[in-house]
Amino acid sequence: MPGRRAVTEGEAGDRLRFVVATDPDRHHPDRPSWDCAGCGDAWPCGTVRAHLLHAYGPDVSGLSLAMAAHYYDAIADLTDVSPQELHLRIVGWVRRGQPIAAPRCMWVRASSPPLG
Repeated sequence: MPGRRAVTEGEAGDRLRFVVATDPDRHHPDRPSWDCAGCGDAWPCGTVRAHLLHAYGPDVSGLSLAMAAHYYDAIADLTDVSPQELHLRIVGWVRRGQPIAAPRCMWVRASSPPLG
């Protein structure tokens, strides 16, 4: 977006820590099990997901970056779970449901009609 700067890794992590810390029900990961300390579901639970989506708004990249930091911590703790499964659980949910832009042809001949 014009006029909008990228969120740095530190800012994304700070925002995630703030959101999780200000969650009234304390739905944070209980390490090393990575279950939710607030409800016992696999973290991030539905409550945290909804809370984070609201807090980050349209900043899907920032939320993905922040969740990636948790992903790397979870890999170290949950050695019996595949990295692919952990990625889907901790990072993959952020982009699930997001629309994927339609592909556009990169090569257009001069004689082709205009796109769009």
